[in-house]
Amino acid sequence: MNDVRHARWLFGAAAAFNVAATLATLAQLRDAEGTQVSFLAVAAALVAAFGYAYLRVAQDHRAYRVYVELGIVGKSLAVAAMVAAWAFSTGDGQILVFAAADATFVVLFARFLRQTR
Repeated sequence: MNDVRHARWLFGAAAAFNVAATLATLAQLRDAEGTQVSFLAVAAALVAAFGYAYLRVAQDHRAYRVYVELGIVGKSLAVAAMVAAWAFSTGDGQILVFAAADATFVVLFARFLRQTR
C-alpha cells in the first residue's frame, strides 16, 4: 500500500475512533456532577481536537507529520490514564477496550513514522 493511501486509512480510522470516544465522553455528562462536568467537557474537547489533527494527517501526511508524534504522546498518555483509572476504580474493565485501541494506534503511528522517513 502506498504512503498516501496508508495515511488516509490509518489516520482516518484514528479520527473516527476519536469521534466515537468524544461522543462516549459527552454521553457521560448526563451522570456527572460538579467539577466532573468540566473535566469531562474538557476531555471531550481535547479528544475531538486530536481527531481533527488525525484528519489533517490523513489529508496530507507530509505537511502534518508532526501531528503523528503528538498523537503518539497523546494516545500514550491516554492509555496510562485509562489503565490508572481502571486500576483505582471498581469499574468493569470496559475502559481497557479503549486503552487497548489507543495502544494499538500508538504502535501503528510509530511504525508509520519509521516507514515514511
